[in-house]
Amino acid sequence: MELNTILLVFPEQVVENTLYLASKFTKAFNSKLIILILEKKEHQNEETIKMKLNQLNLNYQLFIEKNGIKDKINQYVDKYLPDLIIIPHEKIDPMVHIFKHPATEKFVEKFDKTHILFPIIEAKDIQKSIIYIDPDSDNEQYIKASFEILSKVSHTEFIYAFHEEYFEYSLIKTHPEDEAKRIIKELYQEGIEKSKQLIAKALNKEVTLKVIKGDPKKEVPFFALKNGYDLLAINIHHEDKKSFIENSEISIGLFKG
Repeated sequence: MELNTILLVFPEQVVENTLYLASKFTKAFNSKLIILILEKKEHQNEETIKMKLNQLNLNYQLFIEKNGIKDKINQYVDKYLPDLIIIPHEKIDPMVHIFKHPATEKFVEKFDKTHILFPIIEAKDIQKSIIYIDPDSDNEQYIKASFEILSKVSHTEFIYAFHEEYFEYSLIKTHPEDEAKRIIKELYQEGIEKSKQLIAKALNKEVTLKVIKGDPKKEVPFFALKNGYDLLAINIHHEDKKSFIENSEISIGLFKG
């Protein structure tokens, strides 16, 4: 997997942690870094920013524009065709997140042209990543792309979540209790096997697969946070990606399938 061009976007001001994180990806993939700063209120000191960039020894181009995240990012995506977009992400408590949505999230709702990273502003590095896999909707391309990118900069694992309550609610209405439990057990094992087979086909090797039970869009972000992962990866085309982002308190990666 090649990342020839990375687009780093600062919606308001430069976040040094995100700059260091972007430099890790840029150096790991020998990428060209396009930096777009969208001024909102305060004037950006261009010389200070360039001094920091030069210290990192990066191949970069710097642009400072007036705010307008959707239009400006689309313009730069169309012009430079980046393989990865990195945008610092505000860490918001999931309960608050129900009412407050950063501009970056509104932008990504209708954007699936390339891979996107939303590192929380506290994150200076990514050392441990976990990739969520939905065997009923994900494909080999998503698995391969997310793993090849993340495993080059971090230790990377996979996670599958079986939504047991969903099947219990559906089956107990229409089946005797013992039969419903048997079917649920079979579906659980089937989901694990399908996940393992999908990963094996995509990567041609075995990797660590974590298995949990519960609503994926709630339990997977919670598991990632509680077990010290720095980034959670999701398929950018997943129908519940917005909920995963809202429920997550760590950095998020959205990868194309």
